[in-house]
Amino acid sequence: MAQIAHESGGLKWLKELASGDSYEGRSDLGNIQKGDGRRFKGAGAIQLTGRLNYQAFSNHIKDCRVMEGCDYVAENYPMTSAGYWWFLNDMNALCDRPDVNVEMVTRRVNGGVNGLDDRIHYYEKACNVIR
Repeated sequence: MAQIAHESGGLKWLKELASGDSYEGRSDLGNIQKGDGRRFKGAGAIQLTGRLNYQAFSNHIKDCRVMEGCDYVAENYPMTSAGYWWFLNDMNALCDRPDVNVEMVTRRVNGGVNGLDDRIHYYEKACNVIR
């Protein structure tokens, strides 16, 4: 919950705020066609990013319209795409480890520690509600 809360600004944003230009030409994301950076920028509660990830998600849910891009995913599958990413990246196995902490999960979700303090804040808030 903490990761989703941070990634989406408390569920205010279901599309990445940046233009997506920084993803243009990123072959590691499968962005090989002109305009792929903007079209396949982050969308959903956990930002699904890149042509390859969109295509895998499209195949998984059997909806070819996913390939229309971030607007379609944000409007139609914000939580489903997050759940798909969580499953694909075996996040439950990480979260079930006794030594896991917010930083470890953040590194898997974000590739670094961007927004770690905010993620910790949301984690603590969730723990207070759940307990």
